[in-house]
Amino acid sequence: MFYIIEGTGKVLMDGEYERVEAGVCHYCPKGHTHSLINDSDSDLVFFAVVAEQK
Repeated sequence: MFYIIEGTGKVLMDGEYERVEAGVCHYCPKGHTHSLINDSDSDLVFFAVVAEQK
């Protein structure tokens, strides 16, 4: 899970892009892939939670 605190960017999840900005929470369920990309000229500040995989 990514919670965007400041800035803008995009998430690539399973081959699809999603715009993210401050206040947005992105969740990626188990079994999927994702990447957070800062495509702006300013900082992208976020809080990430990664669950232990069992």
